[in-house]
Amino acid sequence: MPSLPRIALQSLPLTLFLMVCSVGLVALSAIPSIGVQLGPLVCEAGETMVYETTRWSSPGKSGESVAYFCESETGRTPADTSQIIFWAAIAYVVLWMLIVWPIVTLFRYRSARNEQRLSREGIPASATIQSVQQTNMVVNRMPVLRITLKVEPDGRPPFETTMRRTTPEIFIPYLQPGRTVPVLLDPSKPSKVILRFDEIAQHSIAADAAHADQDEGLETLRSLKTMLDEGLIEQSEYDAKKTEIMERM
Repeated sequence: MPSLPRIALQSLPLTLFLMVCSVGLVALSAIPSIGVQLGPLVCEAGETMVYETTRWSSPGKSGESVAYFCESETGRTPADTSQIIFWAAIAYVVLWMLIVWPIVTLFRYRSARNEQRLSREGIPASATIQSVQQTNMVVNRMPVLRITLKVEPDGRPPFETTMRRTTPEIFIPYLQPGRTVPVLLDPSKPSKVILRFDEIAQHSIAADAAHADQDEGLETLRSLKTMLDEGLIEQSEYDAKKTEIMERM
């Protein structure tokens, strides 16, 4: 069973990365109403925070600026912008930690449980790697790859599928286009596929060893044929060696 606390810790770097990347989406200059909601924390009792938007332009440039004021019956005074930024930052972090982080954690926890279920109940099949592309994402110091597979399940027509998968760097050399890798199909949704990382390395090493033995056998046969043509060995010796090598291949 996947550990929820462990997955929560693993999800924290991704949450922080997304939080930093999306700061610009909630900038006070872009959404002034966010700053207004912070009025009770910045303005005095009996005052209401308001804002004014001013558009400006200069040769080759244009923009928009926002000014905040604490307004009361006696007039208005400029609000302390540093306090607005401080409390907005606090609210932003709390929002991500109390809402987004749990959502990311639960999503990854559900994904981990699903993969664990498939490791027990999945239908084994083989797939040929069509393409591998590295995305710009890194999760827990592992790159996220975009992998396209041609899956060939037993008794079913082949199909192509594309997945994004966090991949330990040790497995990347084995995920090259043209290689055949073991996969598992979801019994309830056969089009859903997961890679069997526990078997990929073993499968690839065995395939490489088989190709190496085949290449060595072919080279030996060529040498024997040359020796036969030059009269260095008899036809019976050549036939016997050829049969032995072909049985190994």
